[in-house]
Formats: sequence, structure tokens, C-alpha cells
Amino acid sequence: MTINATPLTELAPPPAPPQPVVLQRAQFLRLPRSPKVIAGILLLAPFVVVSLISRWISPYSPNATDSQHWVRHVLVDGTGPGTNFPANYYPLPLPPSAAHLLGTTVFAQDVLSQLLASTQATLFVGLLAAAIATVLSVLVGVAAGYLGGNADEGLSLFSNVFLAIPGLPLLIVLADYVPSAGSSVLLVAVIIAVTAWAYSARVLRAQTLSLRNRDFVEAARVSGEGPVRIILVEVLPNLLAIIAASFLFTTLYATYAYVAISFLGLAGWPLELGEHAARGVRQQRDSWRVVVVVGSARHLRSTARDRAGAAQLRHRRVHQPPAAQRRPLPAGRSQGGHQPQHDAGHHARPGPAAGPSRRRDAYERRHRCRPRDPWVLGRLRLW
Repeated sequence: MTINATPLTELAPPPAPPQPVVLQRAQFLRLPRSPKVIAGILLLAPFVVVSLISRWISPYSPNATDSQHWVRHVLVDGTGPGTNFPANYYPLPLPPSAAHLLGTTVFAQDVLSQLLASTQATLFVGLLAAAIATVLSVLVGVAAGYLGGNADEGLSLFSNVFLAIPGLPLLIVLADYVPSAGSSVLLVAVIIAVTAWAYSARVLRAQTLSLRNRDFVEAARVSGEGPVRIILVEVLPNLLAIIAASFLFTTLYATYAYVAISFLGLAGWPLELGEHAARGVRQQRDSWRVVVVVGSARHLRSTARDRAGAAQLRHRRVHQPPAAQRRPLPAGRSQGGHQPQHDAGHHARPGPAAGPSRRRDAYERRHRCRPRDPWVLGRLRLW
């Protein structure tokens, strides 16, 4: 018997090692290129810059009175109990001029200087309250969504309690009855954060529920990683866009809340937009410019934050699965969901099939999935 020998050099090369499977993870926070986002950033940037350098660009002290522009009243005596002004001299609000670009108040105080100082105070309290509320919402929402079970029920019940209580009445009660709330900026920020974290926690919980059963989370769990590492490495990077948008919206709510309690006299900080607006309303006949300037600045800053925050949610694209993982389409349907074109010699049978097909396509484009529920399919046919 003859055995054919094969040289070792002619043997087939060993198979290539299998390529590691790269699991799809969410992309990190990217700056959308929408015109609305750019407009929001351009509106918000001046307020941030001015609040940081307001101490150096303010033309006057916020509480200083300009005695050179007081008006002399000859027929009215200025002396008497409770009078802090020289005899026969009283302050009068001045219109905008070269010395005072936005005019003065009834106490001869520069409106521009007070606006710069109050912008810094309002922005600081809003950002601090939003940071505290965002941390609370991330801790409660992500923990409830990932752990599930009794922990999810308990944390959801805890957040539902704060969702059921009206925010502004709770804020007024806490700011009024908590001792030294008006003198502590940190305490005011904590009070605002207590009324602002629950909604964001519910949103993060819902998103975490959809992420905890993904392939990359299951792979990390099988490889032996702990829950804390999985949450920090696998889950939180997928929530960055939602957390950023939640932070911006919470900042908007926090500044509104701080202006509201300052308008009611519960903040205890005189250099604040709400306090200036309250003074302008009380003296509206003479200081209507204060109300207009403060309201315009507040509206522009709120619009900027709203545009920048809404764009983060609007530009979150839902990644389509690879072609190999897509479900096969039914016979007679193309990839775009349209009916195949018929030949010129054949006429499509008229009937109600075209209507439900278009409605089904609209359903797929809106919900990014195929309607599989029989009730939904029945409703589409009836429509």
C-alpha cells in the first residue's frame, strides 16, 4: 500500500482567529448642528459671560444712589421722621442716558448695575439647584430602572409622591417655614431641587429599563462585572444626552422657581431678578422700565435654555439594527414599506388595501417599528 505524502509547506494555512464582536454602544454627547441649537447657544452665551464678569464691567455699585441726579423739590420739605435724604432733595427715576444706559430706579440706583448683579445671582442658584436635582434624578431613576423588583417599586413610589404634590405650593411652604432659608443660597437651591428631580428620575428610569436587557449589558453581566460598574460604564454613557437635556430643563425650572419666590419676598437676596421685578411692579408708574428690562432679560435667557435643551432630545437618533438582524419583510413589500410597482399592462385592483398600507407606513415611520398587535392592525384597517 502506498501512502501519498504531502510536504508540510503545502498544508493549508491555519484559519484566522475569529474577530471580536464589537457591541454597539451609544455615542457620546455630540453638539447638534441644528439652527435652533445654534440660536439657543448664541442667546445663552452672553448671559453666562456677563454673569461671570459682571463684577468688573458694572458701571456702578448695585446699591449705590446717584445723588447728582436727584431732583430738588422746593415746595416739599424733606425733613421728618424716617427721611434718609437731605432736605428738599428726593430721588426720581431717570430715563436712559449716557450716564445710566437703562435709567435709574426711584431710589436713583442704576438699573444696568442691578441687572448685571442679579443675573449672576439667579444663574448661580439655578445651576446649583439643577446640579443637585440632576444628581438625585440619576441616582433614583437609574437605580430603579436597573435593579427592578421591590427596589423599583419603592423608588417609583417615592418619586410619584413628589410628582403628585404641586411644585410651586410646596416650594413656597418650604421656603417660608424652613429656618434661615432666605439667608442661605445653598438651602434655597436644595429646596428648589427637592421639587424638581422627580420628573427627570421617571424619564431616566424608563430609558434604563430599555437598556438593561441590551446585548452589551448582558455581555458585561455574564463576564462578571458588578452592578455598579455596569451602571457607570455601560448604562450611563447611553444616557448622556437625556441627562444633559434634563439638566438644561431643570436649570430653566430652577431659575423660574427662584424668580417666583424672590418676587414673593421669600428668597432673602435683594440682588435678584424677582426682587427687582417686584419693586418695579410696586412702583410701576415711575419705574416701568425696570419691569420691561428684567422681564426681557428673563425671557431671552429662558428661550435660550429651552432651545438648547429641546434640541438634545430632538436629535437623539434611533439607530437602525444591521441588515442581518432585521426581520424579513412580507412578500410583496419593499424595504421602504411601499407596494411594488406593477407593469404598465396590469392595472392595480382598486380597493381599501391602499389606504391601510399608507397608514401602516406612517405608523412605522412614527413609531419606528411594525405594528404586530392585532388591535393596532384592526384600527389601521378601520381608519
